[in-house]
Amino acid sequence: MMDKFIPKQDAKILELSGAINTVNEQGIETPLKVGDILNVNGVYSIAVGATFILQYSDGTTVNQNDLTQADSVQSEPDNIQTTSDDDIAALQAQVEAGEDPSLELPDTAAGEAAPTSNEGGGFIAVGRTGDETIAAAGHDTEGFEQVSTPIVEEEQSFLIQFPIPTITSSSVTLYEQNLAQGSAPQSALLSQAESVSVTVPAGINSLTINGQAIFVAGDFVGPVTLTTELGVLVFSDYDPATSTLTYSYTLASNFNHQDTDTLTEIFLLELTDNQGNSVTSVVNANVVDDAPSGLDDVNEITQGNEVGVSGSVLTNDTLGADSAVVTQIANSQNSAADIAGNTVISGIYGSLVIAADGSYTYQLNNQLPEVQMLALGEQIIETFDYVLTDSDGDAVTQTLTITITGENDAPQITSSLEDAQGTVIEAGVLVGGNIETAGIPQVTGTLTADDIDNGAVLTWQLVSDPMTPYGVFSLNEATGEWSFSLDNELANSLAFGDSTTETFTITVTDQFGLSDTQEVTITIEGTNDIPELTVTNTGSVTEDTIDVAPDRLVATGDITTFDVDNNDVLTLSASYNGDIDWQNPAMAALTAQQVSDLLAGFSLDNDDMGWTYDI
Repeated sequence: MMDKFIPKQDAKILELSGAINTVNEQGIETPLKVGDILNVNGVYSIAVGATFILQYSDGTTVNQNDLTQADSVQSEPDNIQTTSDDDIAALQAQVEAGEDPSLELPDTAAGEAAPTSNEGGGFIAVGRTGDETIAAAGHDTEGFEQVSTPIVEEEQSFLIQFPIPTITSSSVTLYEQNLAQGSAPQSALLSQAESVSVTVPAGINSLTINGQAIFVAGDFVGPVTLTTELGVLVFSDYDPATSTLTYSYTLASNFNHQDTDTLTEIFLLELTDNQGNSVTSVVNANVVDDAPSGLDDVNEITQGNEVGVSGSVLTNDTLGADSAVVTQIANSQNSAADIAGNTVISGIYGSLVIAADGSYTYQLNNQLPEVQMLALGEQIIETFDYVLTDSDGDAVTQTLTITITGENDAPQITSSLEDAQGTVIEAGVLVGGNIETAGIPQVTGTLTADDIDNGAVLTWQLVSDPMTPYGVFSLNEATGEWSFSLDNELANSLAFGDSTTETFTITVTDQFGLSDTQEVTITIEGTNDIPELTVTNTGSVTEDTIDVAPDRLVATGDITTFDVDNNDVLTLSASYNGDIDWQNPAMAALTAQQVSDLLAGFSLDNDDMGWTYDI
């Protein structure tokens, strides 16, 4: 069974749940939908339980609860037959003639037998309301048996108690990482759209979000915007055909996620229908924390660098929406320090200065033996661990690695002064004697060198000419041993007390070409060489033979001298060698004076280098 009503003005269907139908002259019903127009004074049927909102041409709106009985038409009983035009004409003629149609006309025309209007009669019984007025027709209706007809009153739709309305909860999830300062910035993902569905059989009267109106007096007043510290919620549209509210939430700032990685901003929806029933639901905006992340950092420094190397450990790290900073630094010996300003921490081979913004400087300690011993290209590693922490406590640990590369260090000669000098002595006569000795014809020594670089290979080399006027210098290039051999023939020119030096330049070189230099000094000392003497070693005088002067016997001879020593002064001397046999009878007759005279007659001439025998 459907109720029927007649609109007072043209009306547009704004909302509809259930059925409203038009009825044509043939009784065929056609369902209407939202947006259709109901014509003034038209008759429309409404399904039981249907709810709707109509907007009249004057702009006012009504719903099923606003309809009055004046708008309603009583439902027609089933199986009612209509009265033909001939019956109506006969009835009218009886009345005009002053006759009683209840006596003259058959029951089917006069309507006598229809006490309940549902006995299948061929006429319509219309119930009346209000005061009864009897028209003076000028005749009695004695043929009618007065029977009261009960009127069945159907409950009108506006008196029905509709079900409680419902409204769904909804949620969106957004990620701090998509913020501009987040780890994965993407503005398009900072807004998410969702919807809330309502079921309101009695029609929406009001709807609020956190106390702010979305519906007022049944009308959607959106878009409605709520701005919070963290984002913006907008209810933008209501679709009455699907009873769906569309909203979006835009994340504008980061949350403090110290207690949990996902925080929720809650918005309360409160819906009241036209019967005064209220229900609530929530819209949740879930915000997922963004944590920092990082990559390990590297830098390098070469041995001998006195300036240090600088950089920033945050260059390749992702700080996240909560703006992470460096909060702690630790060395490889597990010694740690909290960051406060420029914080200094010592490593194995140097020291690091680092700040909260990630900037750092590493200074190498070049005085350490471990650093100095590095060969060319050899490397050692220094590491530091730093902690990156954001504003709500999320932390990640990364490593800064400093690679220290060795440079080539030059070798250093470590020989003592004694190892780099020597003395040779010419063969000759020792002081105070006249017997030739061998002298010291050779001297040796060993040079030493050191190279701090690991695995250094050293080679010795004689730079000077090994040949000298007095001898030959030799060098063992592998061991650094040297020797000088004197050529005595070449050194004979050195007189006693004379000396000369020879200097030899020697280098030691590593496999990469760096070297150190040492000079070896050889002192050559001269000795006295025996002079050479050539004498005309025979002469004779004959008694009674006059030679130079009267009564004198004279014999002479030449003496030739040579001394290899430079600048030697030679002096001739002679002595009787005792080879005369004075006992010879020929000599025995000589007196002592005569013998003395014979021996004294020999003399030497140092100027002219000769001898004379004069007696």
